Amino acid sequence: MWLEAKMEKISEARIEQAQQTFKPILTIHDVRKALQDRRLGVVVDRIGVSYKTLLRISKGETTKPQYEVMLRLIAYLETN
Repeated sequence: MWLEAKMEKISEARIEQAQQTFKPILTIHDVRKALQDRRLGVVVDRIGVSYKTLLRISKGETTKPQYEVMLRLIAYLETN
């Protein structure tokens, strides 16, 4: 009985830890929406991708941008 209680506490603690550690992931649609009110030239300078790439993402022409580009965009949008 005590083992079951201990396991339950461990599971609850792990769930809490995971909820605090992992943030919700932004989708391409979330990024596109967030870029609508941004000056793309400023974003380009800050994250180091080409203007053409960012323009394609913001217009929806690119549906599967490179992973690194998305990471840079998400990091930028979360801090600015």
